[in-house]
Amino acid sequence: MPVTSGAAVGLAPAAHTSARVAKALWRPDAAVRAIAVSRTRVFVAGDFTHVRNTTTGRKVRRDRVAAFNRSTGALIRDFHPRVNGSVKALALLGRKLVLGGTFTSLNGRSRMNLAAVKAKAGRLSSWRAQVDGPVLTLLSMDGVVYAGGDFDNVNGVARANLAALDGRAVLSPTWPDQATGTTNKTVFALAASADRSSVLVGGSFTILAGSPRTYLGQIARASGAVTGWSPAPVCVKCFVKSLIARKSRVYAGMAGPGGEAVAFRQDTGALIWRRHANGNVDAIAFAGNYLVIGGHFTTVAGRRHRMFAQLGARHGALTKRRPQTKGSPFPGILALDVHDHRIRMGGDFANVAGQARYGVMAERSSPT
Repeated sequence: MPVTSGAAVGLAPAAHTSARVAKALWRPDAAVRAIAVSRTRVFVAGDFTHVRNTTTGRKVRRDRVAAFNRSTGALIRDFHPRVNGSVKALALLGRKLVLGGTFTSLNGRSRMNLAAVKAKAGRLSSWRAQVDGPVLTLLSMDGVVYAGGDFDNVNGVARANLAALDGRAVLSPTWPDQATGTTNKTVFALAASADRSSVLVGGSFTILAGSPRTYLGQIARASGAVTGWSPAPVCVKCFVKSLIARKSRVYAGMAGPGGEAVAFRQDTGALIWRRHANGNVDAIAFAGNYLVIGGHFTTVAGRRHRMFAQLGARHGALTKRRPQTKGSPFPGILALDVHDHRIRMGGDFANVAGQARYGVMAERSSPT
């Protein structure tokens, strides 16, 4: 997947945990829902309207989007897009930063739920699309932006909950294939398959582009057709909230009766392992050979892990790594990103290892 700084400034051991935590330089005043990392910057987005320097106390206006130096965590002063509603998803498209969410204007100009700014200066880009409902997830791959959410039309054309647009925001007429039918409910998650030939789709749907698929499926990029990959549902209403693929596996974070972290085979869709949590698993990412998960749970596999846990990717074995947390776990961690040997966490958590709403954890610390 999403504030304070995007990088660590001095790593110090956190009490009662093997994970080292870096103090974030800036703290948002509301939820962080998305994180995106470029070569030099960390972009964060969500519901906030200000960020506050955790050292000086200085408050700076940032309307739902902010950028930080990837190396130092310093706030980028000349990057200040103005968005009038929540930003739920981010994606980098060349030199543009694409924003999806529930907004109607960007930098004072009419933009409906999906738009872009120039990633360097934050100025409005000509890349734009009119979407008539919330955009909840974005995937950028090879010059194409894939969008998912809870909408019916894109640029005045019927596109139920899924769409693809090129580098000029031209809507694809063939992805997903419109001849076979539509997607009947919300799309929460998109991810590239390991070989990048398909887009993995997760949500609350039971029909994916006209094909029966319960919460999870796959659409070929070239043809727009739903593939034969069809994992059996893990449980009733185990809606898929997050997805990631690596090598021969697909990993999913789920909501439902509690939550689930699940691994499937990429070829057959067979279940490899699952770990139950007592709340949503809203975000997942890889940290080396480990899968890190975030959400509003307080236990995973019956063990106390509040909002964050780390599992071995191969067998799903839960490690002891747990940042110290305080306060309510709801809504919890909503976005995770791993770059520079650091795990960036965003959300609306009260306190994760001394951080509020956004924090940075050193990934190189002991995984046990």
